[in-house]
Amino acid sequence: MNPLFGLDGRVALVTGAGSGIGQATAVQLAVMGAAKVILVGRSAEKLQTTVTMMQIAAPKCQAEIIPCDLYDAGERLQLISKVVATGKLDILVNNAGTVSESPLRQTTPDSWAKTMELNLTAPFDLIRGLVDLLAKSKKGSVINVSSTLAVKPVLHTSAYNASKAALGQMTRTLALELGPEGIRVNAVLPSIVDTPLYRGRYADDAAFLRRSEAIHKLHPIGRMGQSIDVANAIVFLAGDAAAWITGVELPVDGGMLVT
Repeated sequence: MNPLFGLDGRVALVTGAGSGIGQATAVQLAVMGAAKVILVGRSAEKLQTTVTMMQIAAPKCQAEIIPCDLYDAGERLQLISKVVATGKLDILVNNAGTVSESPLRQTTPDSWAKTMELNLTAPFDLIRGLVDLLAKSKKGSVINVSSTLAVKPVLHTSAYNASKAALGQMTRTLALELGPEGIRVNAVLPSIVDTPLYRGRYADDAAFLRRSEAIHKLHPIGRMGQSIDVANAIVFLAGDAAAWITGVELPVDGGMLVT
């Protein structure tokens, strides 16, 4: 394997690592040589499933579970303290997020605030709290998981769309600020990806499958995304093959943004 695509010896942290894109990313980081992946999420049981997958795919990679409710500012501080105490971090993947769907008149202040808390404030807090470790790495890489809705909004998701657009601007701003410290900051923009979070919009799997054909047709490539599609892009941005890439919002969308 070309060493530019390897992550030998690096330590990564992935939020929302218990399922979907976060889980796939954790496994791929391990496969590509990461020495340790810190798994963050609310469910220790789901995180343990990710550990099992990592052990099968890359037995040499160490996995550490840190349960954390990223909605809670106090728990975010505890998470940061635990990671800082380890003394090393090279890669931060801010993947955890939530989707809120409602027309303007039904969007409550609480719903708006919760969406911003998880999708925007939590990534900011983690970057701010872990920036010194990332600078110490000299190859620090932050990847924020955004959405095509940051640039191509749909109806009845004003809070979500706004949170992801703001995440993009934060990504670009921090790329400017942190580049001189050897930290690259990028984002990926997935479109529709078959994850538990997306399937949760439907009453059951049967309802999702009935809608699947229409979803596939929204993408010029002819199919919706899988978690591994996004994970592969994240792992690319994390490593040396992307050493001259920062401040980018990379669409991983099957071509949806060109429609």
